Amino acid sequence: MQSRCYTFDGIAPQEIGSEVSAELHGVCDGAPYHGSALTYSVQTYVQNMLAKTEDEALRTVLVDLLNYGAAAQNYAGYRLNSLANADLSEEQQARANSYLTLPVSCTQVSGEQNAAVSFRSATLILKNKISICVSLNIDSSVTELTDLEAVFSFTDINGNQTESVVPGSMFLPNQGGCTVTFDGLNAALLRTPVSVTIRNINSGVTVSNTLTYSVESYAASMQNSEDSLLTSLLCAMMNYGDSAAAYVQR
Repeated sequence: MQSRCYTFDGIAPQEIGSEVSAELHGVCDGAPYHGSALTYSVQTYVQNMLAKTEDEALRTVLVDLLNYGAAAQNYAGYRLNSLANADLSEEQQARANSYLTLPVSCTQVSGEQNAAVSFRSATLILKNKISICVSLNIDSSVTELTDLEAVFSFTDINGNQTESVVPGSMFLPNQGGCTVTFDGLNAALLRTPVSVTIRNINSGVTVSNTLTYSVESYAASMQNSEDSLLTSLLCAMMNYGDSAAAYVQR
């Protein structure tokens, strides 16, 4: 019998403790079949790993992940009677990352200031995956957004230069311009600068200036916010990112 692995990545941080049910369906010789449902959650996996691993760095990542999930629940007002970190013992909670480095912004716009496309602003979307969202001004010389693509460049955890492209069909028109969203950074890259340019797909020519931004940049801009739920979320997010980076860079 051939085995296969199926991946589901549609779980938001506030849903770490929510159970997901998976059931395999298929058709053989015209007859429908289905297997037994499997119910699981990220929280269950984390608790199981905490119970059996002796790896202290991994333990820190796992505890920080649950703390991040709980902070996201508080921020979103989601299942507040069942926080992801509620079952952590004092001993387990003591393994959380307690050495938060204050976030520093790398935000910068450089290059041609009179380009056909220019960057208006950048922010994060925190409701689902951690996503960088950039807002663009579009000159009248650009007639079709589908002629454009956004290029997000960054150095991955192995030191390799990585380029991710978002097609113009994914651009969302907005107040005389548009927004572009990128969610290709894993937890270990929250402090990694990302360079963003806009390219014409027909000529291959860059038609914008260059924005440099990071998840950390947003955290730095909001660290004095009066919204305590937001600042707690960002602190937990950066703690998780730092412990994840320390774990994979050993």
